[in-house]
Amino acid sequence: MDGEPEALSDTATNCNLASASETLSDNNQAKLDSLEKKAVHLRLVLEKDFKAADIKWSLFVAAAFSFRYESCLRPFPPAFLKNGVKDMDELLSVITDVPALDLVLQQLDNLDNLSNISDIIDLLFYVLVRLKEPTLKTVPTEVHDSVLANAHSTLSAPKPQYIFQVSSSCKSTGETKWKELSKNHHIFYAYHGNRLENFYTILNFGLQQHLNKNTLLGNGVYLSPELNISLPYSHGGFGWGASCIGGHLSCIAMCEVIDAPEGINYQKPVSNEGILL
Repeated sequence: MDGEPEALSDTATNCNLASASETLSDNNQAKLDSLEKKAVHLRLVLEKDFKAADIKWSLFVAAAFSFRYESCLRPFPPAFLKNGVKDMDELLSVITDVPALDLVLQQLDNLDNLSNISDIIDLLFYVLVRLKEPTLKTVPTEVHDSVLANAHSTLSAPKPQYIFQVSSSCKSTGETKWKELSKNHHIFYAYHGNRLENFYTILNFGLQQHLNKNTLLGNGVYLSPELNISLPYSHGGFGWGASCIGGHLSCIAMCEVIDAPEGINYQKPVSNEGILL
């Protein structure tokens, strides 16, 4: 009788250990399955428009490395929020580990290695897949002139090396608001220059007054139909060193604008805008 509880205790312990091991294994498998799904989505995005994915990631990196990240890095990746505090050291560490995107594509093929680059996959997935709107699309070089002609500029200006179309779904809140406000109003195109580090937030939230430092003519968001007038406000900056587009970039937004009769110009948040580099 004295030995029975001891035997039962050993059995119970063995069962508990086995159960815990199975649970741990299940959790690891679930994480791996999730990584594989994210890898598939990342591959689709990169293969669909590699340069568009590259510039989107580069704008995120430029915002993250800015000393003004509190206002530039919006939205902030929630995985790097620790008790409501932004863990910039950890975020910048992961960003630094991200290789060139063509190498990322190669690594995504090796399913056995996904767990070793899980932090990289999670962050790239957030920026390139989770933040799916607005979408970026590379505009072919042969139609650059027709795109620039929309602004009806009269002064000569340097031509951009790249143009990316920015758009959102027809059911989005911004698109719905735009369609309502633009009814029966004249629409025109104009350029907006800003610091490189601000374009991640501009891309996700539209033009905002607090991102504009120069207020020579009063408060507001400045636009011009002349590209060369907006260029001086488009301060170049360092984006991402491994970018196929280039590590030092200068961006200008071409915006579709409502010329309201009351004298208030409403800048369209996202759809049919363009980013010029």
